[in-house]
Amino acid sequence: MSKRPIRADDLKRFKHVSEPRLSPDGSRLLFSMRELGEKNKSRTHLFTVELFDQTVKQWTFGESTNTSGRWSPDGKLVAFLAKRGGEVTQIHLLPTDGGEARPLTSLPEGSITDLRWSPDGSQIAFLFRPNHEDFTKAAEEARKADGLSTPPLIANSLHYRMDGDGYFGDQRYALWVVDIATQEAHAIYSEAKVDYYSFDWLADGKSFAVSHPIYKSNPATEVSNDILVRVQLDGTFAPISGQVIGEKSSIRVSPNGEWIAYLGYASEQDERGDFNRRLFVIPAGGGETRCLTESDDLCLSTGVNSDTKSDDGTQLQWSPDSQALYVQIAEHGAMDLGYVSVSTGGVQRLTSGEHLVFIGNVSSDGEKIACTYGNATRLQEIAIYPLAAHPKEPTVITGFNDEFFKEVEVQSPHTIWLDSTDGVKVQAWSMAPLSASAGEISPAILEVHGGPHMMYGYSFMHEFQLFCAQGYWVVFSNPRGSKGYGEAHAAAIRNSWGVKDWDDIQTVTRWMQSHPEMDSKRLGIMGGSYGGYMTNWAIGHCTDFCAAITDRCVSNLVSKAGNSDYLWRPGGYWDGYAYGGWEKISVLWTQSPIAYFENAVTPTLVIHSEGDLRCNIEQGEQVFAALQQRGVESRFVRYPRNTSHGMSRGGPVDLRIHRLGEFAAWWAKYLAG
Repeated sequence: MSKRPIRADDLKRFKHVSEPRLSPDGSRLLFSMRELGEKNKSRTHLFTVELFDQTVKQWTFGESTNTSGRWSPDGKLVAFLAKRGGEVTQIHLLPTDGGEARPLTSLPEGSITDLRWSPDGSQIAFLFRPNHEDFTKAAEEARKADGLSTPPLIANSLHYRMDGDGYFGDQRYALWVVDIATQEAHAIYSEAKVDYYSFDWLADGKSFAVSHPIYKSNPATEVSNDILVRVQLDGTFAPISGQVIGEKSSIRVSPNGEWIAYLGYASEQDERGDFNRRLFVIPAGGGETRCLTESDDLCLSTGVNSDTKSDDGTQLQWSPDSQALYVQIAEHGAMDLGYVSVSTGGVQRLTSGEHLVFIGNVSSDGEKIACTYGNATRLQEIAIYPLAAHPKEPTVITGFNDEFFKEVEVQSPHTIWLDSTDGVKVQAWSMAPLSASAGEISPAILEVHGGPHMMYGYSFMHEFQLFCAQGYWVVFSNPRGSKGYGEAHAAAIRNSWGVKDWDDIQTVTRWMQSHPEMDSKRLGIMGGSYGGYMTNWAIGHCTDFCAAITDRCVSNLVSKAGNSDYLWRPGGYWDGYAYGGWEKISVLWTQSPIAYFENAVTPTLVIHSEGDLRCNIEQGEQVFAALQQRGVESRFVRYPRNTSHGMSRGGPVDLRIHRLGEFAAWWAKYLAG
């Protein structure tokens, strides 16, 4: 049977796996699988796969979402998060030898994340942030009964909202612990002024290594720095001696209890992620901090842009003998497994290829790593990497999406390297239209990724595949500002958007214009977030494209400085800021695409979500207003407040399909003819 082209509504068929965890005895692997349920709602359930015969078994059922499955140290219980019999997410325990799950906690309404079993299995630590009493379901029902209005949200800090998390005002996460036997839960540490915690149990089972940002008074004006503290179960705490300045994330305590490892950088000046995240270790009792990857020009916590990826792995795992750590290496569009010795340092590669491999955990015998595996033509599946064999790729052990890929035809990307300015080589990819015959000239779409300090690569992109199926070439690249090519490549656009990155985008555009099978008069450009910024920059600086799509964009850095969920410290990543006179504002204004819209003539589709807290919808409103006032053909599609900046990846399925339909119609109008 011949295969058919992929469709927009095929995203209803996708099954997304994540959070692979090997059982303590290494015989089974626990993971989450998300798929579309009834009434347009996604649901997630826990599954296991028996490693000896690869038998897959579903462990949770129903319409409730079940996530964050974690084995107890003895393997007899699985802790997970779910809403069961109510509106509040609780920790549940599921016996692994059979039986029903039972709730462990009875927390009030709020947000809960990051479950960690104590070494002896008697307790679970987690992060919890309660909802403000005015914004609980009970309070809402009481107001309805009394005919009262929704109360105002009051904030005393700029950190009062986060995209995908919503508005939480002055509520903050705290580190909590629940006792398995008594089911008593209580907070033990709540010192962070902003909601960025990382923690792990120390070997004694009575204390934690905890990191979070610290400020003398005001997070909005002070440089960024994390503190590493030892927190006792009774809530007392003290800084760990010997720590260096800078970010400290992905805290992991070694199995022998001697070391605390983390990812970060020894600087207070990186506020947008253009520095490399390196691997550090410090003695658990305090002492000299060592960077184990100083000689490697690699960022060990980089993401790869995708509209189908479930998670970015756990990024950092210890070997059972505490002699080394396993890391994720993001480079040149690929994600590989790496190995770092505590004694010698330096990253050694375990895998290599045009793929994405994300770490789950390491087996207790040190023989294998649980992971997920995917590439540009395959959605992520559960996999095992056998450490002794050192293969270039892990062994895939599930096939949730196999039937789908037997039915549809997908296109593989072709890698190219282009010479840009300053002797820089830019990696790019092209994907040919499925319907084109050899030598046929077809329209082409240039996609620009968000971030900007992220990268495109070998991930399955439904959007790209859809455009190929509709008869377009798709070209995408990693211009300067992208991760995966060394720190200098990423930092080249610090305080300087629209310069070196624009050089690289122009280099890719010129290559497209010279390609014998791409129609130079039917080129389109599109992108989301920072990709929307660069799309806006293009239509204000050139006429190379006959149409554009700007999605959840950045258009005005002056106004964005005051309405994004990210704190913009004056004089930080940007030299300028949005107040204090023209000499300060001009730094942001001259890098704002909207400042050049007097030159814009390109028909543009503007896509934005009213619930976007990262790039406020006013950014898209300014683009649409300017184009309309200039008489440029434009269309504005506004998605509702229940959608966020990440709608293309995790929003309501019907709206994601609608969005892809808007894309298709716009390109058909301006490129296909």
